[in-house]
Amino acid sequence: MMTDNDMMCWHALYTAPKSEHKLMQRLNAAGYTTYCPMQAVFVKWKGHTRKVITPLFSGCLFVAGNVSEVTSLASSQKAAILVDTYGIEVEYVRNGANNSRTHVCNYYFFNDNLFATIILSYRQDDIRKWETDFSNIIKTFKWNNKK
Repeated sequence: MMTDNDMMCWHALYTAPKSEHKLMQRLNAAGYTTYCPMQAVFVKWKGHTRKVITPLFSGCLFVAGNVSEVTSLASSQKAAILVDTYGIEVEYVRNGANNSRTHVCNYYFFNDNLFATIILSYRQDDIRKWETDFSNIIKTFKWNNKK
């Protein structure tokens, strides 16, 4: 039986503007299928008009894969993945005092004119203790629309 995590889907990865091409090259070299829609823009520079090819969505790249594969890929490439149709996940590891490493996950959820941020972090040494719990916390996030 195929679960949702096993399904091959397209996912939006968000990265720093002007680094989409480098990220796409790294992912293609690693065997991933990527897509970055481009557009032609005419820019005036030193008295001349030049045609420049730029990404249609600045800082955005699409990659095919299953959810778990693309999530781990995003964190290893310093990119963010769209959680669902209403949220963005940014995941990274930061270095602290005494060579301690902290795993940080920022989640940004959107719903019409509402915005919520959830930041979860744990010491890298405690990954087995917290990773599953934190994943379950995010899966249970729901908007409570009071009318």
